[in-house]
Amino acid sequence: MSFLESLAMTARQRLWTARTHLGEADEEQPYFELIEHRLKDPRYPLEDFRRVIRVGPRSRQHVEWLVEHFSQHANAEVRYLSSVGPQFDVMAVDGRIAVIGFPVVGGKRNIGAVVLRRRKAVEGVEAAFISLWNDCQANVLFDGSSSRTHDDVRQLKERIRGLFE
Repeated sequence: MSFLESLAMTARQRLWTARTHLGEADEEQPYFELIEHRLKDPRYPLEDFRRVIRVGPRSRQHVEWLVEHFSQHANAEVRYLSSVGPQFDVMAVDGRIAVIGFPVVGGKRNIGAVVLRRRKAVEGVEAAFISLWNDCQANVLFDGSSSRTHDDVRQLKERIRGLFE
């Protein structure tokens, strides 16, 4: 996670992540707090943060945390997949680097990761991310078009609760 945090700190413009496993985000919370800091930083803002998640009962806390914190930023987008999927996390930074983490069953923490720096490999990961992103266009939690009011955030959380019923 410290490696991912250092990447998020040095990203020039954009950061894409895909969370395809289930589980809560306790291990990832400092990483997301850092991204939120970058989005708010007037000197070196992160211009584009996109996150794809897979929705399941154990990921509800994670999704609600993202709504609470990231829906306030116009340059952050979060979408969800409701289908089953493979057990890995992907992060691509500015087209320069991609990280694929392999979590323990249940998504408690990553136990291994592959770091890709070759241009063609990173392009392949980004192509896979774009495919995931396009697959969940209809499942937009928030699209980065504007900041949310307190009522908007409440409605987003209610929508998430509806996904689990």
